[in-house]
Amino acid sequence: MDYWSTIEKEVAVARWLTTQDFPAGRLSPPAEQPLFAAGHPVTFWEFIPR
Repeated sequence: MDYWSTIEKEVAVARWLTTQDFPAGRLSPPAEQPLFAAGHPVTFWEFIPR
C-alpha cells in the first residue's frame, strides 16, 4: 500500500494548522518531514503531556 501521499497530506495539514494557531498536535522541528526509513514513511511529533 502506498502511504506516502497520505502522509504528505497529513504533514501539509499539520503545517497549515500551525500557521492558523489551531490547538492541534505539532510536527517536531527541525527535520524536514516526512522522512523515508526502511521502506516506510516516518513523521515526528511534539509530545503532548496529559
